[in-house]
Amino acid sequence: MDSKDLILPKWSEYEPQALDYCSNANRQDLLCRFKLLQIYQNFCIARINCIFSNQNTNYGELDPEGNNKGWLEKLFLQNAMIYYNFCIDLSWQMVYFYWITKSDEKFNITEEEIKKIENDITLESLQELLKYQLSLKKENSNLRRLLELITEFWNNKLPDNFREDYNYIKHRGALDIFENIREDSNLPIEFKGHQIDISIPKLKKLDLSQYASMLKNFHQLFYEYIEEIIKIIIIPNLGTSKVTMKEFLENIINNSTKEKGII
Repeated sequence: MDSKDLILPKWSEYEPQALDYCSNANRQDLLCRFKLLQIYQNFCIARINCIFSNQNTNYGELDPEGNNKGWLEKLFLQNAMIYYNFCIDLSWQMVYFYWITKSDEKFNITEEEIKKIENDITLESLQELLKYQLSLKKENSNLRRLLELITEFWNNKLPDNFREDYNYIKHRGALDIFENIREDSNLPIEFKGHQIDISIPKLKKLDLSQYASMLKNFHQLFYEYIEEIIKIIIIPNLGTSKVTMKEFLENIINNSTKEKGII
């Protein structure tokens, strides 16, 4: 893959600065921007790995004799797939932060609560939360649209086996990028006229051309998916320039009294 085939988003423009947390900036927007930055970083790492998987890449000291090119290409593709999956998880967390600040006006998130959310949020739990929120109040077009985007992306746009391979790697360790594992999972042994099949663990193969095409398509799909979410949950201007020195100091004092709260 070439860099020109993989769009580079401008999501870093939404990065909140340290002083924004002591301003009158919308806390909902700050939390969402915080997560969007993490998505951006992982998306860029995935993109870099895709670019490194290009068959024209000169790997230098990683492949001084030119014998490792095949498995290095697969290694970078596997890495890209893992980081793209991180982005999927982070997108659910970002939407959750939008949901929780909408559903609880007095919500004050702490570092401990952030960690809990990061560990607990899944696609199913997020969908249920959004459905529950929609059932409690009048029609909320933003929440409904977010639910539609998340469900549609998961059901209709996620490449086959994309999530399955990610979970496979988490539990098995890796795909067979070195191609040194037996094709079959049984070792036949004959002993005194008896055929014995000994089960041997194996790794799933990674098809180079198929994976490259899949990741290239996913990159564009995920970019479009996040762009749609940004339109809903990210407020264009934080409004920090309207804060006076008095308001700035009062915000610092108010925030310092909250139990290690970020906002």
